[in-house]
Amino acid sequence: MSGTIDKATLGSLLRNVKPLYLDGALTITPSSMISEDRQVSVEATSYARLCDGRVYANAYHFRFDLDGDRIRSVREYSDTQHMLEIFGQQSEVGVLGDLSR
Repeated sequence: MSGTIDKATLGSLLRNVKPLYLDGALTITPSSMISEDRQVSVEATSYARLCDGRVYANAYHFRFDLDGDRIRSVREYSDTQHMLEIFGQQSEVGVLGDLSR
């Protein structure tokens, strides 16, 4: 879940994780934003109840690099230990791929 991935890879990852969420969605709620020139930084939290009853709740920092009215790239920083604790079992069976990289 770290490093640079392309749009197609991100789409595949999101499609594979969606069935794990009880409501089929992860809610991400921004708490603060700062914009300067063509960059926007966002602090946010996420919440999803999983089908097995566990809760995935993470903290994030996103940095968006813009090109006009389009997003050129996004960097995501989050608690990867929490991701591994929640999704580690699924990654072992290949649902999400290897999240321990």
